[in-house]
Amino acid sequence: MNRLSSDAKILSMVIGALVVLAIFMTLTAPAPAIPSFSIHNAGTDGVMALQLWISASGYKTAETTSWAQLDKVDALLLLSPNTAYTEQDGRQLRDWVRQGHTLIIASSNPLSNPLLKAFNLTLIVDTDIGPVAIPGAPALELPPFSAVQANTSAYIQSRQPAVVSHLFAGTLPILTSQDLSAGRVWLSSAIYPFTNQGLHDPGSPRLIANLLAGMPHTATIGFDENRGGLADFGGSQPGLSQWLFNTPPGVGIVLGCVLTMIFLLSHGRRFGHAVPLPTDRLRRESVEYVYAMAGLFRRSGQRIEALKHFNQRLRRHLAARYGVDPRLSPAELTNAISAADPTIDKAQIGSLLVSLSQSGVSEQELVRYSADLDHFLRNFS
Repeated sequence: MNRLSSDAKILSMVIGALVVLAIFMTLTAPAPAIPSFSIHNAGTDGVMALQLWISASGYKTAETTSWAQLDKVDALLLLSPNTAYTEQDGRQLRDWVRQGHTLIIASSNPLSNPLLKAFNLTLIVDTDIGPVAIPGAPALELPPFSAVQANTSAYIQSRQPAVVSHLFAGTLPILTSQDLSAGRVWLSSAIYPFTNQGLHDPGSPRLIANLLAGMPHTATIGFDENRGGLADFGGSQPGLSQWLFNTPPGVGIVLGCVLTMIFLLSHGRRFGHAVPLPTDRLRRESVEYVYAMAGLFRRSGQRIEALKHFNQRLRRHLAARYGVDPRLSPAELTNAISAADPTIDKAQIGSLLVSLSQSGVSEQELVRYSADLDHFLRNFS
């Protein structure tokens, strides 16, 4: 079994180390922080308890991450959005409410004012607002309650006559309602009653029950998680690019690919195997093959085969010159050639034919006979 090259070993060790590092980072990485006022947050500032409580009351609950999902819910809760809404958002929600839906907004952040503009409502910050709110006329009596812990720093202002105030912190309204065609908008400047901690106050669940009193039990209550934190938290499945660049395993894979490319580039493998220049790929001269074959015959001791080659070469030459049969014996072939050309040196041809017809010669004799043949052919015309 062939051993791996040193380059392959180094590359395997690097990739293995990266895999181990990615697994370690995945196991030890802290869980991402869940934003406040999200139904996925079980902390004091989350609203998971509210979602569970509404579900236990018989309503269906759903998460909405875009306005395109509004048609699937009957009521929508916007709880302390952490990004600014636009006036276009407000107009779209206003049209949706007019179709017979219920919108419940709970926010003390002035960033919600562009959205509230479509409903002629405004949030005003006031840090001197008392922590407790009490019902006013018309009272919330489904079911009735006397007070609720508000803990807010904003109150509601409106010049719209159709806006009705229901809860007051002193003389400042913190809960209002407004009917739009067949729908209704609720605005609460107190977010605390909707949180996991705030639901421990006896007035909080009674307040929320009044907000949902007009909803049938077959209704679907939606929680806005697009601006309420779910999009930031990453509740939806991340794409490939997000997974690669925002998670420890993905970063490990990217780092491994980068290191692999650096390793290959540093070893000159950008274009595969090196291609020799044309001058380095010149073929051998013909004489080199002659020398090579002669060397092979000499090393293998094939002197008889070489002698036969020289004998056949001489006979073919004489047969082509004088028209005689090259298969004749040396004496018969010499006589036939002498009869055809009386001027030829009969003794020289006969001696050369006899020498090349032997069945065994030494290396020195083979060299001498080949030299004689070469001399004869050069001078023979």
